[in-house]
Amino acid sequence: DRTGVKDRQGDKNPTHRAKEIIKKLDASGDKKLNKQEFINGLKHDETIKKLLVPDS
Repeated sequence: DRTGVKDRQGDKNPTHRAKEIIKKLDASGDKKLNKQEFINGLKHDETIKKLLVPDS
């Protein structure tokens, strides 16, 4: 892929990671993230916060 990563199994699979993130942050249980769920999740998940705001 673009980053040169060849192993995309398990947690390295982007689709799998996206599903896990949504499952973790989805407070309403509708398998979707609304704006408020995303913001709340961002505030409380250091890994995601560092991905989106590297200098935080």
